[in-house]
Amino acid sequence: MKGKFYGVGVGPGDPELITIKAINTLKKCDCIVIPKAEGRDSTVFKIAKEYIKSDCEVCEISFPMVKDMEKRIKSREEASRVIATYLDKGMNVAFITLGDISVYSTGMYVYKILRNMGYEGELVSGVTSFCAVASRVGESLCEDSESLAIIPSAMGTDKLKKALKDFDNVVIMKSSSKIDEVKEILEDAEFKNVKGAMNCGIENERLFLSAEDIKGELGYFTTLIAKRGEK
Repeated sequence: MKGKFYGVGVGPGDPELITIKAINTLKKCDCIVIPKAEGRDSTVFKIAKEYIKSDCEVCEISFPMVKDMEKRIKSREEASRVIATYLDKGMNVAFITLGDISVYSTGMYVYKILRNMGYEGELVSGVTSFCAVASRVGESLCEDSESLAIIPSAMGTDKLKKALKDFDNVVIMKSSSKIDEVKEILEDAEFKNVKGAMNCGIENERLFLSAEDIKGELGYFTTLIAKRGEK
């Protein structure tokens, strides 16, 4: 009998934000998959390891962070074939990821490939980084009939400008690499209420309660919430 694949979101980083369902899923899995670039010292593994069986195998798989789409697709297919070898042994496998498995997660691509290969799969949702950030800075993501867009700054400034034009509120994930440009675009679009956080819920957390707070060296996990209108 073949095993089952689980895509498990373990939350944004705060160990208290992992769900009971995620914990129960990890406890019954025989193999845990983490990206090799993250490794066993990664935040995602630190959150999960308390709930992993002592005899559970940990499989570290490389997912190169390159712009070449062909290479990215190939790496996902290769990873899926490796995971399939565990499933064929009757082992239940969990692919763990920060936040939610359905939001910009490599695990989602693997899930789809394995399902197409005929394996059983299930997704276990987790608390997203932007929901956690909203709570930490005391801000709503959307109220009443407000619309919300979620984009990573890596998708380019054109998409950010379009989102600011078409939506009431915008979440900008992984915004550190283009932060000066992002801030300028937000100001030009008259989005005056800007808050956010870096490393939300983990070591070296910084909270931004206004656009003026967003300065200095920022880490990869920097998320901003921009709202149209007054502060």
